Amino acid sequence: MAASLASTGRCDPSLSRPSAYPGRRDFFRWYCEKQGDAVFKLKGPIGLSRPWFDDAELLQRWKEGRTGVPLVDANMRELAATGFMSNRGRQNVASYLALDLGMDWRQGELPGRRASHASCASAEGTSWIPP
Repeated sequence: MAASLASTGRCDPSLSRPSAYPGRRDFFRWYCEKQGDAVFKLKGPIGLSRPWFDDAELLQRWKEGRTGVPLVDANMRELAATGFMSNRGRQNVASYLALDLGMDWRQGELPGRRASHASCASAEGTSWIPP
């Protein structure tokens, strides 16, 4: 489907690259420099307190794409099969984990994410920060 949309000019596949959003990327770099490690703390930079749930079985089902929610499951299975997930997909699965399941969003971070971004998340890293 994406290939056919791209051929019509209604969809630009190059927009899926993080470098296609320099304003957003620069903003999140600045934001992370300003906030430091607070973006990775339980209450986040603004001190928002939520009642997080801890359910290892549910988290595993989310990771394996077995939640019963087709959009979430398809994105998680794509990630498992290809190592790729679109930015919109990351936003959808992260939102589902944190806001619908009520689980600490940090449990959904991709392995090695923090190490790969030193002390600051990039625009992709902050896709996991719930509103």
